Amino acid sequence: MQNWKGEEIPAIRSKGGTLAVCDPMDNLIKADAIPWPPPEIVQKLYQSRQINSFRESDHHDLIKSLGFYCDLQSLHSEDALTWSVFGPLIYADDSARRNFSTSLLDYIKVPITSIGKTTIWLWRRLAHPETLVPGGPEIDFGIQTGSIVVLGEAKWLSGIGEKQGMGKNKDQLTLRREFIETYGPAVFREASDFVLLMVAPIMGMIDRREVRPKGRTIYFREIPWDWLCSLEGHPCGEELIQYLKWKKINSKNFEKRVWRWTEGSVDTNEEHIKITFEERPEHVALVGNYGGQITVQFLDSCDRDVKAAVRDELNFYFEELREPNPWGYAIYHCSTMANVYSKVHWGYYPGES
Repeated sequence: MQNWKGEEIPAIRSKGGTLAVCDPMDNLIKADAIPWPPPEIVQKLYQSRQINSFRESDHHDLIKSLGFYCDLQSLHSEDALTWSVFGPLIYADDSARRNFSTSLLDYIKVPITSIGKTTIWLWRRLAHPETLVPGGPEIDFGIQTGSIVVLGEAKWLSGIGEKQGMGKNKDQLTLRREFIETYGPAVFREASDFVLLMVAPIMGMIDRREVRPKGRTIYFREIPWDWLCSLEGHPCGEELIQYLKWKKINSKNFEKRVWRWTEGSVDTNEEHIKITFEERPEHVALVGNYGGQITVQFLDSCDRDVKAAVRDELNFYFEELREPNPWGYAIYHCSTMANVYSKVHWGYYPGES
C-alpha cells in the first residue's frame, strides 16, 4: 500500500479486514530532530495478542521488523494517531506548544487567563481515585499551560470504556473526574481550571458542560480529529492533515462514522446560524457549534412540517455530505445561491456579544 506521502510500504490485511503495516514506524509521523524512536514510542513496543487476527501465513512478515507484532502496526491504533498529533509537539520548541495549545483552548471555548511555559505528555497514569494505588487511569495526552491542565482521551473506532472502578460501575470519564475533584488541586497546584477533553472522529460522545467543585472549574469538551489536526501552530502542519486522510481512507468501516447533530440550547452571544422557512420572517431554529458539537434549538414557531424540512437539511449538511469541516461548510452555505433557492434559509451570525 501507499502511505500518506505516496511511498510504498508493506502492509497486510487481517482476517476481519483491518490493515496493519509490517513495520510500526510506517504508521507514525516522524518529526525532524527527534532521536528515533523516542521513549514514548519505545514504551508502546510490546507484543500484542492481535497477531491471532491474521492468517498464520502472514505472521512472518508481521513480526519481521521487531520480532513480534505490536498494536502500533494496526491502522486502527489510537496510540499511533495520538503520537502523530501530540508527539512532535512534545519535542518542538515551547512557542509551538504554546501556539497550538492557545488555538486548541480557543476552539473548545475554554477561557485562557494566562499562557506560560507549556508541557505536553503522553500515556501517563494517575493514582487510582478509589484505591490510590499506582496503575490508575491512563491519560492518553496531557497539556499543562498557565493555570490550565488538559487531560485528554483519544478515540478512533472505539467508544468510552465502561465497567471500570472497583465496582465495575463507572466509565473512563467518571474516574478522571473523581481524581480531579478529590486530588487535582493538591497534585496540580498551579492549576485553577481542568479540561477533560475527548478527541474522536465524531462528536456526541460526551456532554459539553462545566462543573465547579471546590472553587475550580472542570470543563467537559470534545473536538474531532479533523479540526484538531487543522489547528494553527502544529510543527507538522500539512503532513498531519494528509496523515489523517490516509488513516480515514484505510480504516475499516470508518465511512460509517459520521457527524451527528443534537438538540439543545444555543447561545446567541456566540457565533450561530439562524434558520428561516420559505418567506416567513420569524426564525424557526438556531444552530450552534460548541467545540465540534453541532447543537440545534428548534423554536416555538417551528411546526411539525417545517421541522421535518429543517431536519432533512441538517442531516444533509452535517451528516450525509461528510465535509471535513461541517461547521465551516455550513457557514459557507449561508452565502450560496443554493441557500437562496431552498425553502430552508440559513443565516450566519458571528454573535451578539
